[in-house]
Amino acid sequence: MTPDQCIAARLLLEWSQADLEIEAPVSLEDIIRFELKHTDVSEDIIASIEITLEYAGIDFISPDKIDGAGLEIRKQQHE
Repeated sequence: MTPDQCIAARLLLEWSQADLEIEAPVSLEDIIRFELKHTDVSEDIIASIEITLEYAGIDFISPDKIDGAGLEIRKQQHE
């Protein structure tokens, strides 16, 4: 997941950075630093953010599958 994908995912979910902090086991400072493309954000923090967004319904698209990285929101399944 890239910082831009993280921002786009939050926008699709209509989440603020503070909302993501509530849902993910990471700090608001870590979210801000990642989205500002700081290079010192650990892979564990990035993975925690990505897992949280995936659990909320975001599917990330790898840059090697299309012309660039992307994402989409998963359709809700009715039971």
